[in-house]
Parts: sequence; C-alpha cells; structure tokens
Amino acid sequence: SCLVRVLVGAWSVSTVMLCQRLRCLIFFFFKQKTAYEMLRSLVGSEMCIRDSAPTNAAVNLNLGMLLAEVGKLAEAEQAFRAAFKADPQSGQAAYNLGVLLAKEHPQEALEWCRRAAELRPENPQYGYTHAFYLHRAGQRDQALAVLRAVRQRHPDHQDSRRLEEQLLRERDAQRAGSPDR
Repeated sequence: SCLVRVLVGAWSVSTVMLCQRLRCLIFFFFKQKTAYEMLRSLVGSEMCIRDSAPTNAAVNLNLGMLLAEVGKLAEAEQAFRAAFKADPQSGQAAYNLGVLLAKEHPQEALEWCRRAAELRPENPQYGYTHAFYLHRAGQRDQALAVLRAVRQRHPDHQDSRRLEEQLLRERDAQRAGSPDR
C-alpha cells in the first residue's frame, strides 16, 4: 500500500482497483538490485501505469516524471498535460510542464511557470523558477517583481535571494554604464 500511495499520491481512485492494476509494479521493486535496473523495469511497465488510471492526475504526474527521467520528453509532456487537465489546480503539473518546455517553447514555459507559482504560492521554488525563466527571456524587471513577491512570503528562500541579488547587480551595472546617468 505504500507503493500505491507513492505512485498515486491521492486516493481519488479506489484503492482496490489501483492495487489490482499496479501490482505488476510491485514485482519490479522487489526483484531489482540497482536503481538503474529498477528504472529500466519501470520503463517496461509504463503501459501498466497508463492503463491503471488514464484520467488520474497523480498517476499521470508520476508517469510524466518517469518518462522525463528516461528522456521520453514528448510523452512526458502529454502525461503532464493529462495530469493538469485532470486536476487544473495541480501546481506540480504546471511546474513540470514549465520546466520541460523551457528549452523548446520558452513563452509557453513562462505561462506554465506563472500558473504554478500562482496555484502554489506556498512553494517558493515555483516562484523562483518563474523568475529564473523570466530573466532568461530578457524580462529582468518582471523577474525582480516575482522575486520580491516570493521573498516577501519566504524571506529565507536562498535561491530567490541569490537570484534577486544577481539581477540587482546586473541592473545596477547596466545603469552605471548607461549614458543616461
């Protein structure tokens, strides 16, 4: 039952059904000796995961993370989108989509990161990630505004503090070198 709790995250589908449909995964956890072997076995069992609850947000979220881990990024994207569709309040699904899409689709990634940060303001990593990708997109002032909001809620979040300090140094250096001053 611990495995089912990890894979499903929430008991939105009957425990009995999940135990029956996911029991093939339990075999792999006990038979494998190394993490690499376990991962290879899990990849082979992804159909078992897909069949267990195709509209379950937690199952799709876990499937997306598994697929991303093994480099199946297009399929991971589909799984994260299915997770978000099943649970439009899933900050984790939005966050994972944002990170996954950042390289190939930076504007869409920004939207997903913004959504994740808005859905889960209690998670400073989501706001930090949004600010990080804003800065990467050349939107330093917007990134600083996001970081200020994150730091107000989470003053001890070190990643946000460091990025904010870096962006302020960059801004100050740019202003000092500007002919307007």
